[in-house]
Amino acid sequence: MSIAPTSAVAQGAPAAGALLADDARLASDRAEDTAALSHRWKKGQRMVAEGEKLMKRSNRRLVDLARDIKSLQAKADEAVADQAKEETSLAKGRQLIADGRGLQGQAESTSLTGAGA
Repeated sequence: MSIAPTSAVAQGAPAAGALLADDARLASDRAEDTAALSHRWKKGQRMVAEGEKLMKRSNRRLVDLARDIKSLQAKADEAVADQAKEETSLAKGRQLIADGRGLQGQAESTSLTGAGA
């Protein structure tokens, strides 16, 4: 007569303690995975918030810069017009000097001619 083992341990099945240890390890792994995922999600949330803040700031700056460009462009246009006016004035001044010297020369020559005659 043969005696067959009747307990689960005797039949090669894992002991209840080993099953509990495996379950605990799996639960711990899942908790670590959940914590890691939660940490990643929160980090992503912070990155999104930072990105939104940067975009908001940059959009405001771009609006301000566009306004500044328009203002500076108007000032630049005014400066170019003023420069052209001054260049015209400078040319007129040179011409007046040349014309004045010409008149002075004519007066001198007329005075010399009249004095010599």
